[in-house]
Amino acid sequence: MLGTLAKEAIECSEEKKNMAALACLFILVEQAVKFALDRTEGNFYRLLKTAKEEKLLGDEDFSTLNRLREIRNRMFHETHYAWFYEKNGISYPFSEDETKKEIFDDFSGKCFEIVLKLL
Repeated sequence: MLGTLAKEAIECSEEKKNMAALACLFILVEQAVKFALDRTEGNFYRLLKTAKEEKLLGDEDFSTLNRLREIRNRMFHETHYAWFYEKNGISYPFSEDETKKEIFDDFSGKCFEIVLKLL
């Protein structure tokens, strides 16, 4: 399943289906953390903290996944606000497809590395 999600994320990105690519990436990292902790459900932030406490995630990996979690929550759960992805002092609106591509490009490589470590 995780391999299929990773493949789908890459294919969606290559096909410029940036929202779908991000959705696959979000699901991939959450499922990998749950798999590593032998859990099927739970609050993702608490799962990340547990994975860090159990030394499955280092500080940098925790920070990366937590930042991605915050972005996911804003994109999918707080859509009534105008949210922005901030990078190098510039704010990019989530509503723009280019922003979704930027987020995927910025996070996907590191997320794939983390997933491999967790497995």
